[in-house]
Amino acid sequence: LDDSTLLDAPGLPPAQPTAPSILPVTSTPRDGRRHYRVTLEVLTPVVAQDRVVGNVVVSLPFVPGSQLIRAVLPRLSCPGGLGYQDVRVSDARVAMTGDDGRTQRGWPAPMTWQQPKDRHLRMLVNAGVTAPDPALRCKALRGGDIVGGADGSVHLAGTELVPGAHAVVDDERRRPTEESGGVFSVLGICPGTLLCFDVTAPAGAWLDLEPGTELALGRSRKDDYGRVIVRSVADVAPELPPAAG
Repeated sequence: LDDSTLLDAPGLPPAQPTAPSILPVTSTPRDGRRHYRVTLEVLTPVVAQDRVVGNVVVSLPFVPGSQLIRAVLPRLSCPGGLGYQDVRVSDARVAMTGDDGRTQRGWPAPMTWQQPKDRHLRMLVNAGVTAPDPALRCKALRGGDIVGGADGSVHLAGTELVPGAHAVVDDERRRPTEESGGVFSVLGICPGTLLCFDVTAPAGAWLDLEPGTELALGRSRKDDYGRVIVRSVADVAPELPPAAG
């Protein structure tokens, strides 16, 4: 700006950078799809942030697929490449292992499903099909997932959140202060929880993910949070959520 000679001879503008390559919306069509089911075990609390209440960070009871895809894509390969619409990664929801050893993933409960306020009455009512008995004083089933059993039964499965306390230390005072943020708490998915998610890809794709592989998910991954381990990877057929009458 101080060089007035540039006003008379400003020179040539910089060259435009080479246009970046764009991943296609879809790759070459392929016959069929391949469905992987991945089961994870939580090693340290996983925080998939849902909301902040005061000084408490609350996690979702599941890990969204938008966070999982970052761990899946580097391990997914396919001849001819992959496009945006070639890969689907579901949410990682609580899972249950049946007597046959198969892992069943959880599904979010439909809004029409209701249960009696008396928790001793272990029953579900689909208000979209049957009008609930007023004597049962039913209420909407909120929170938790549903898991279908091999015998056609439906189980309710919840995800426990465990707290952890942390402090933001002021660099000068060497202690937490109001200016630095003070003390806050985190509610994360409890260690030991089984989570399950599905990966859908073209038939020729290969997911390089083996049992025993550790992954880091969610926020605060460097602060002893978000460590999970792969327990199983299996080819499965696509399935629908369990139904209730």
